[in-house]
Amino acid sequence: MKIDFASMNKEQKQLAFLGALVVVTLLYAGVVFGLMPMMDGWQNAKEELAELEEKLDRADRLVRRTQALRQELTESQEVLLRTSREYVPENENTLAWVTRRVYQKGRDLGVDIEAVVPSSSGFQLATLDRAKGTYDRYFDLYAVRITTNCDFAKALEFVSALEASNPYLVVGGLVVSANQNEPERHSVQIDVQWPLWVNAEGAAQIRKLEGEPHG
Repeated sequence: MKIDFASMNKEQKQLAFLGALVVVTLLYAGVVFGLMPMMDGWQNAKEELAELEEKLDRADRLVRRTQALRQELTESQEVLLRTSREYVPENENTLAWVTRRVYQKGRDLGVDIEAVVPSSSGFQLATLDRAKGTYDRYFDLYAVRITTNCDFAKALEFVSALEASNPYLVVGGLVVSANQNEPERHSVQIDVQWPLWVNAEGAAQIRKLEGEPHG
């Protein structure tokens, strides 16, 4: 509706002005006391939502990293258990453990093993701290001397097979002597060293890991 101010008298104009002032005041009050607090609330909610999303993102990264660490721990444990079982002799029956593997390898290759005896040819690695009663490492070497009678090529094949069967095994010496009665065959002595737990406690701790949950 169009208002003709020119045709209004003074009192009508004052009433119209007062009415307009009331409308403006109400609009201002609505903005200040209604819309602005609402906008402030929206801004606070937006900031809180952004903070929450950041916390959720950090938690998600932490969960993924925790899962990866558990997987790495499981794989490392499996490698440690397998290595201990397959490559490190038992402290209680060390010679029997070694002898079984040497004779089995000989049978696999058709090499007649004559003897497997403990040897002092290997180096001693671990040093005992007598004051503390502890060693400076977990492993030492266990040495044996293997005696067989075969041709030179078969002796080398046997040595290679031993080395391939255990990545921690060390061939410390190989002596080949002529056999007057059988020139094509030789008397062979092989000095071999296996890693060995310095004491049985290390092996026992490894066995305890089997089946242990990781949280």
